[in-house]
Amino acid sequence: MNKKYLMMFTAAAILMAGVTSVSAQPLPPVDGAPAPHHEKMEMRKAKKMPPNPEKMAEKLAEQLDLSDEQKQKAEEINKQGKEKIKPLMEKMREIRKQMDELRKENMKEFESILTPEQKTKFDALKDKMHAKRRAPRKRHEAPKPGDEPILEK
Repeated sequence: MNKKYLMMFTAAAILMAGVTSVSAQPLPPVDGAPAPHHEKMEMRKAKKMPPNPEKMAEKLAEQLDLSDEQKQKAEEINKQGKEKIKPLMEKMREIRKQMDELRKENMKEFESILTPEQKTKFDALKDKMHAKRRAPRKRHEAPKPGDEPILEK
């Protein structure tokens, strides 16, 4: 009974990984030109740069027209919030490690019920999914002048 649920769970996880990777593909631009903020996001992703919290805080303070006193209080609130979150982040890291170990154990148990032929097929499926996740994604680019728009019929 347990193995049946494990096999169903593993099959569902594999299916969801495939669905997720397909749904994560970027949509083509409507008028042929990408939205300006997409270009910035793509550059940030390519460089693996996180958003700069200081710049974000400065921009928000400017947009809200905060006084110097309000900026100082906001900074203190932010610092206190980070200190409160810190222990929770450590707990999350530990829980993620435990989850990863459980996933590995479940996978080993699932693979133990496979025949050699099924194991070979399963390994090929895992390799294919791993390669697909690691492959660089295509960036959509604005068409060049004179290019005809490509419309699916």
